[in-house]
Amino acid sequence: YQRRVRGRKRVRDPFISLLKQGLSPEALALSFAFGAASGVFPIPGIGTVVSLLFIWLFKLNIVATQLVSLILSPIEVALIIPFIKLGSFVMRTTNVLTANQIAHEFKQGFFSAFRVLGYSLLEGVLGWCLVAPFMTFLLYGLFVFILRRVMKKMEKKNSVEMVEAV
Repeated sequence: YQRRVRGRKRVRDPFISLLKQGLSPEALALSFAFGAASGVFPIPGIGTVVSLLFIWLFKLNIVATQLVSLILSPIEVALIIPFIKLGSFVMRTTNVLTANQIAHEFKQGFFSAFRVLGYSLLEGVLGWCLVAPFMTFLLYGLFVFILRRVMKKMEKKNSVEMVEAV
């Protein structure tokens, strides 16, 4: 039980502090959506660079964008093969890579993996480029909806606490 509470606080508390910074739901949702897009970039280790590029281009909240990007790191690994297959489909090539092959090559080192898997990883980037705009747009709408509701509840709670304090 103690572990669950600690784990929940590690994830929940940073989000709560972001909500209390006074950012609009739209600004925070945009940061979350672009953080999600960069968090599933199909080349391990490069998602952070993509995230920083998005932060710079769109003037996003650094903490919110990086937080979501890092939380999605496990999903990034799971989506490498589907992105490669999508890119392979678009390029009309056959790609028979397995997760074990990719893991083995990355264990040898990043540059070694890129040398061996380079074309496949570029197909994965193509697949990501096709999916990311739609994913970002949909997540933005979802996050705006959720954040407006959460912030409205937080405002009501704060106003009730202020009235009770008086």
